Parts: sequence; C-alpha cells; structure tokens
Amino acid sequence: MAEVGFDSALGGRNVVASPSGSAIDISEFQDIGLIDLRVLPKWRTTLAVAANELGFALPQAPRTSNSGRGRTALWWSIDQWIVTGPRSRTQLLAKKLETALGQAHAMVTDVSDTRAIIRVSGDQAREVLMKGCCVNLLAPDVTPGHVRRTQIAEIPAAIHFVSTDPLTFDIYVFRSYADYIWQWLAVAGRSSATIQLYGTQAAPPV
Repeated sequence: MAEVGFDSALGGRNVVASPSGSAIDISEFQDIGLIDLRVLPKWRTTLAVAANELGFALPQAPRTSNSGRGRTALWWSIDQWIVTGPRSRTQLLAKKLETALGQAHAMVTDVSDTRAIIRVSGDQAREVLMKGCCVNLLAPDVTPGHVRRTQIAEIPAAIHFVSTDPLTFDIYVFRSYADYIWQWLAVAGRSSATIQLYGTQAAPPV
C-alpha cells in the first residue's frame, strides 16, 4: 500500500532561500499541521477541556493568539480557532481532542492540507505587506501575537505577527493561492521597490 505523503503547494520552488535582490526573506513551512477547532464561547467547561489537552488556554480576545508545547492557537472567529503544530503529530492531537471533548458541542477537523504558510521576515516585512492589504500594521494594538484575517493582493489571507526581532509575519493562504502570493511577495519585496512609512503626521496649520 502506498504511503500518504505531503507535497509543497509551491510545486518545487526553492522555498527556503531569500529571493535575489529582495528586501525581505520568504520561506514556506512544510512541516506544520493545522486543526480547525470550534467551540461556542459560552461552553466554559468545554473550553477548559480543550485547554487541558492543548496545554494552554485558547485565546478569547479577537485577533489574538496563544502558544505552548510547540503549538499555537490563532483566534479565527467568535467560536473558531486554528491550532498549529508539528504536522507529524497533528492527527494524534486531533484524535486526543475529539476523545477529550467527547459528546461536547464542539468540532475538531484536521485541515493541514487546506492552507500554505509563508513566513515573511526582515526590516521591510511590514511595509511590503501593507502594499497589498488595508490593515494598518503600525497600529498600537498590532504587536507580536496579533492575528488578522484580511486580503493580501486581493486574495483571502490571514496574518500572524510572530516577532519583532527579527520582524516576522506568517501568512496563511489557501494552497491554490500559494504560488500567486509567493510571486507577489517576491516582486513587492524587491529592494528597488522599498518604501518608507512616515506614520502619523500633524496637520499643517491653516
């Protein structure tokens, strides 16, 4: 019997090296699994059971995330989280969550093959992403851990602010858009196309 394998959505591209002449670094995560976890917030006992299995509490505030045990939970909507972790352990974790939750009003689905995760890092990462989306990544509440579902270059995507040192964002897109967003980042991130953000400026006197 043939074994089930994983192929990159980028179809053989060099997904670990920085594009030549780029102001940013681009790489793809190929060993990360995704679990779609849905629980109504009012079911506090169910949330506690999920937290016990994950090793940390699910983030309750919109556009936030929480991590522990090599896993991360991204707030996706009012009753939905995306849990990331090592791909090799994703099916086992999903089964453990299903068993622990039992007959609770919840849903656990392994969605590892639905999305590609592309990491963008470097001093110009924020500026490059803001070329393609309407999110103000300079806002005071946009700090490491921030999660924002939006559009980048007119395709649905989610941005996870990972770190400030170095400046790093993870971009979640459907696999069918992976090659498109990779090429867009490579072009928008060219050193020759860098831009400077001036931030908030005082209005001139009238």
